[in-house]
Order: sequence, then structure tokens, then C-alpha cells
Amino acid sequence: MRAWHAVCCSMAFGTAALADLGVGARVGTLGLGIEATKSLVPMVNARGGFNFFSFGYDAEVSGVDYDATLSLRSLHLLADYHPLPLLGFRLSGGALINLNELEVVSQPAIQFTFGDDEIPFEGDDVGTVTGVVEFSAFAPYLGLGWGNAASSRIALALDLGVVFQGSPAVELKADGHLADDPTLRTSLEEEAANAEDDLSAFKFYPVASIGLSVKLDLL
Repeated sequence: MRAWHAVCCSMAFGTAALADLGVGARVGTLGLGIEATKSLVPMVNARGGFNFFSFGYDAEVSGVDYDATLSLRSLHLLADYHPLPLLGFRLSGGALINLNELEVVSQPAIQFTFGDDEIPFEGDDVGTVTGVVEFSAFAPYLGLGWGNAASSRIALALDLGVVFQGSPAVELKADGHLADDPTLRTSLEEEAANAEDDLSAFKFYPVASIGLSVKLDLL
């Protein structure tokens, strides 16, 4: 009987832990997202999930044509405070594990020009230029929104906020005959530094998303 009683208590505790749990899906500037929301105490929820998306496009920088691929990959853990629970309004804070990055690969060219001095290099000497733009892997988040997946059977989810992902880090490499040439390497470093300046505004990444959430009735 004691063993049966222990099993029943364990099941009841596990079910209670899953009470006030909601799940949702969203789309926004972080990509496509899936998340879960758990009520902690009155007016405060914990929310966690992941976001993903990729798309490619053509880009032209300093006269060089690139094939660019933006990969959005992030995990988030947030605390939501609902000062007006019946209205669904919330204030959110937390952090992202930020794996977002931009990759570029140069298209074939007869001549390349990089850096502040705009020194021209022959296409065969440079070969293919590859580059990556990365940000801080740990990124704090602040925002506001509407919707409470832990209390509403079906709710519209809306978030507006900012990810503080730090200044961009840009790296460019060539694979041609002059890949190890000091002049070319210096020009590529200058080009990367200029790109970092151009992208500096993205250290504050805007977040806007909309989605739908559903509360799970597990009791």
C-alpha cells in the first residue's frame, strides 16, 4: 500500500507541475519560434523556446558581389510580469543564447578592391572571399507584449522588444594565390573593420513577433 501511495503522490505532483502550462508558435524578426509558458506565481510566468530561419540573398559591398546567407538560430528564457492579468499585457526580461550569423561568399570577379586604400587585386590572386558576421552568444532581452499562454485557453501572442547582442565581429578570408600576402590580408582586415562600423547599429536587434498560444489542460 505504501508503494502504491508513493506512486500516486508522484503522479499527482508531476501533473501539478504541468498545470498552468501553455505552448505557442510565432513568427517575427527572430524567425519562426516555438515556446512554452509556465505560471510561477500570480502575475509572473516563465517562458522559454527556440527560434530558427534561414534565407539567402545577393549583396554588393565595395564593388564586390556576394552570395549572402542569414541564419537565425536562438534560444530564449524570459520572465513575464503581468501587471494587468485580465488584459494580457506583460513586461518581459531575460536573455537569448544567440547563434544568429551572416555568411558571405564572393561571386567570381575579374578584379577585387578592398580596404581603405582601395588597392585592386586580380581575381585569380584573390580567389574566393568568404566571410562571417557574428554577435555575442549571450544577449540580454527587454520587451513588452500581450497574451498569456498559461492562463488563456487560446491567446494571440504579440512581442515587441530589443536584444542587446553586442557589436558585430566580421572576419574575411581569401583562398587564392595571394591568400597569405600581407597586403591582401591587411586590406581584408580593413574591409572587415569597415563592415563592423556599417553594422554597428545591429548591436541593438529589434524584436517584433506575432503568434498563437494554447493552454494545455492537464488536470
